[in-house]
Parts: sequence; structure tokens; C-alpha cells
Amino acid sequence: SKSKFIANPGCYPTSILIPLLPLIKKGLVKSESHIIIDSKSGVSGAGKKPKIENLFTELNNNFFSYGIFSHRHYPEIDQQFKKFNERISFSFVPHLLPVFSGLQSTIYMDKGKNECNDYVNTLKAFYKDCRFINFFENDKIPKLSDIENTNNVALKIFEDYSKNKIVIISCIDNLVKGAAGQAIQNMNLMNGFDEQESLI
Repeated sequence: SKSKFIANPGCYPTSILIPLLPLIKKGLVKSESHIIIDSKSGVSGAGKKPKIENLFTELNNNFFSYGIFSHRHYPEIDQQFKKFNERISFSFVPHLLPVFSGLQSTIYMDKGKNECNDYVNTLKAFYKDCRFINFFENDKIPKLSDIENTNNVALKIFEDYSKNKIVIISCIDNLVKGAAGQAIQNMNLMNGFDEQESLI
């Protein structure tokens, strides 16, 4: 709220850093643990410049990865991880969905000796005053339709079948929380307005 300049993160980093940074800061992500980040976004995330591969006839009934290990958001994510743990390693592969907007990052990492509730409770405590962070409980799984045209983040944390891995699902609207929405949210904070102004 006291900043004069704010650099908003990209849409993929937003969906990834919101759940992971509090866990890294808390020490729940071990240095020897390699994080797998599988992200999928609507075609609006590819920009407005016309491209053959973004035409409806190319995207309809189609699905593919792109920018594998060369995506421009990789250094942005890595920079933030390294602020808290220099030894954190991760793989990040983005994919393009045949939908206009919406983004889901599915994150896999070692659970270690921690319990699943340690991760859940850490994030809930960190974001307890954040109106836009929603945690999904019990058997409810976040969907893109849950966050469409909103500034919300839908989060779900659970163990995989082996009980050795933690899986995090993080859904945002790439055009709102991943772009214009967070810019408005930051503008509100910088200018002393209600953080939710114009966003709900």
C-alpha cells in the first residue's frame, strides 16, 4: 500500500506463486524436492496477435503444450522461489486449452514428514484476510467456471494415492486475477481505496 511502483506478475506465475510462496517461506517445501507444475490456460493468454495456431479451426477439439522449458514466465517464477530458497528446483510446462479464458495450475511436490493439513492450514492462515482466495473443502474440486470473470483464486490441496505427494490445484481467470483484476486490486491498495472496489 506504500509502493509507488508495482510490477504485476504474469498469469501463470500468479496461479503458481499464490499457493507456493507461503509454503516455501514456512519451510514446507524441502530444498531436495523437485516441484512439478502442470499449467493449462485459455487461448486469450496467448495474446491478441493473430496466429494460425490460435484460430478456432486449429484449437477446436485440440490441446497441446507450448514453450516447454523456454516460456517467458519461467524466470519470473524462479526469481521469486530463489528469494526464499536458492535450492528450489521445478519443472514448468504450460498448455493451451480450447477455451477462451481460465487457467489451472496443478502442482505436485513431496509431502515429506508433514501432514496434508499442515499445507492447508498454512495457506488458510496466510490468506485469512484475503477476500479473493477461496479454499475448496471435502470432495469439491475447483473448476474454471468457478472463477470465470472474477478476481478470485480457487485452491484445493490434497494427498495423492501414494500419500507421499501433495497436489495443489490453483484456478484463476487469466484475464482478471491474472491481469487486469490484480492491477485494479493493486491500484486500490496504492490509492487507499477498498481493495475490493470495482472487483465484486
